[in-house]
Order: sequence, then C-alpha cells, then structure tokens
Amino acid sequence: MAEQQVPINQTQFSFEEPIFENQADYSEPKIIDPEQVAKDKKKKIVIMAIVGFFLVLVSLVVLLVINKGPEAIIEEDLPDEVVEKDLTPLQKRIEDARELLDLADPSKQDLAFPPIDLTIRLDKKVK
Repeated sequence: MAEQQVPINQTQFSFEEPIFENQADYSEPKIIDPEQVAKDKKKKIVIMAIVGFFLVLVSLVVLLVINKGPEAIIEEDLPDEVVEKDLTPLQKRIEDARELLDLADPSKQDLAFPPIDLTIRLDKKVK
C-alpha cells in the first residue's frame, strides 16, 4: 500500500513559506572591500557627471533653438514706374485678352454663389 500522505492543512501549497516565522540569516557575513567601494563610488560619480553634462548640453541646444530670433526678411525694391514696351497691334490684343482673362478668373471672384432652384428636375419625380 503506497499511499501518499495528505497534509492536514490542504489550503497551504507546498512551495509557500510561512510568513511570520523568524528567518534569520546565519551565513557568514560578507566582507566589504573598502577599495571596491571607493571604485564603485568613483564610477557612479563619473557616470552622473557624464549624464549631467549631456543634459546641460541638450538643454542649451533646445534653448538656442527656441530663442532664435526671426530671420530678417530682405525685400527687393520694385521699380516704381512700369516701362511700356512698343507693342505691335497683335501683341497689344494678346495683352488685353490676358488682362480680361485674369479679371474673369472665378477663383479670384468675391461674389456669392447664385441661388439654386430645387424644383427643377431632370428625371421624373417618383411618388
């Protein structure tokens, strides 16, 4: 008869450890090397100095970009008087046609859309 022994408390799993028991560590104390502690301290200081330097550098770059003033806009002087060329009658008609075309451009019109009559239909009204 090979029966397994069932623990009395079946709500506790076998891998759980008791919470309130005193678990003292009786192993040998670790030997702390003062030279190693000093080296670790120096490494931490060097790493923190490098990180601080980069943070200052990045913040300076960001401040320079933000505080950069607006660039000066250079305006070219336009001639005050338009010199008319000697145009042939055909060229004169072409220039007049271009001016009329520019005036008739619908994208430059400020007029409102015309009213729409919704009662006019192309197909028969289905009832």
